[in-house]
Amino acid sequence: MGAPTPRIHICNRFYFPDNSATAQIAADLGRDLAARGWTVIAHASRHPYADGPCLPLRTLADGVDIRRLRTTNLGRASGWGRGVDYLSYHIAIFIRLLTQLRRGDIIICKTDPPMLSVTVALAAALRGARIVHWLQDLFPEVADQMLPAPVTRLLGALRNWSLRRGVKAVTIGALMADKLAGIGLRSDAIAIIPNWADANIRPVPRDSNQVRRDWGISTDIFTVAYSGNLGFAHDYSTILAAAEKLRDRPKILFLMIGGGAGMRAMEQAAAERALPNIRFLPYQPRESLSQSLGAGDLHWLSLRPAMEGLIVPSKLYGIIAAQRPFLFIGDGAGEVARFVAQHGGGCVIAEGDDDAAAETIVALANDPAAYSREIRATAAASRRYAMVSALKLWDELLGELSRHSG
Repeated sequence: MGAPTPRIHICNRFYFPDNSATAQIAADLGRDLAARGWTVIAHASRHPYADGPCLPLRTLADGVDIRRLRTTNLGRASGWGRGVDYLSYHIAIFIRLLTQLRRGDIIICKTDPPMLSVTVALAAALRGARIVHWLQDLFPEVADQMLPAPVTRLLGALRNWSLRRGVKAVTIGALMADKLAGIGLRSDAIAIIPNWADANIRPVPRDSNQVRRDWGISTDIFTVAYSGNLGFAHDYSTILAAAEKLRDRPKILFLMIGGGAGMRAMEQAAAERALPNIRFLPYQPRESLSQSLGAGDLHWLSLRPAMEGLIVPSKLYGIIAAQRPFLFIGDGAGEVARFVAQHGGGCVIAEGDDDAAAETIVALANDPAAYSREIRATAAASRRYAMVSALKLWDELLGELSRHSG
């Protein structure tokens, strides 16, 4: 008999049925791997990303054995509370892996909480397991301005050590792969597998969009939407200023759907300016994403130029799956700008250029032919970035690792 197929352990602070972005994409991968015959175990916190009751310590969902950890839940309102929650997950996952890993198992290590790769690398080294790092961002670089330089250097050195301990580092963009090469990872240890949108997202025509009707938005209104978390890495001031310029155009409405510190700050700023053309709505259920994304005629997303190569705005994939054009506010040479240059479907606006943002919105609202061209471009791009393609790459990568003991 041959050696047994290694078990797959997915380590991330959140997992299904949580609706956070990292939880959803981790669950998509776990579900697909289980369907392909892999033994998949997910290790997540009992506490959901948003407020809600504790989740069961152990459940089986979509063929995945979900084993939850007892962690603190002080919340994201304060830095110290968030830090304690991070630390409690680090301690709990280290003990869990030490007690449950088998030699040859493969750990898919995500990046929530920060520095998770170091804790997982220590446990893997002690138990003879292998690590595939799944990098959604690069920490500590993303927090460089919030940490003292000596701390950043120390954390960076530890992170680099942990990445070199892995058998593969999977990045979600080419610029991030360049960053990894720059810190000394071998090219054959780096793989690029883009993130994806929910496979259930479908384009919904404006005239038949129930969510628009529920929200009282008539079909003659052109909506500019944002969907998801708006955090410190995202600029909102440009679109806020553009909305202020367009405040007297009643046929243009800005929809802000989601949450985050940036969302709260933008809502306060919009209230202070008494802007009548911005509406704020909470996160929408995953099962209604087609409708809520389709409620936007044009979407906008942003990434501060300093974050290029450290983060990839993965909400782009949901936008194109809904076949909506988009306006990107950020670096003209960044990851999303490269996407636009290759596929079309969007416009790139420099951070702070609210005049260009407002003009682009008005132009698309008033030119049905140009708007239709952008929709066709996003429809074509969505087929190239389908979930099934990315998941097949994951299966191939793990299959290769299972055939070689490393």
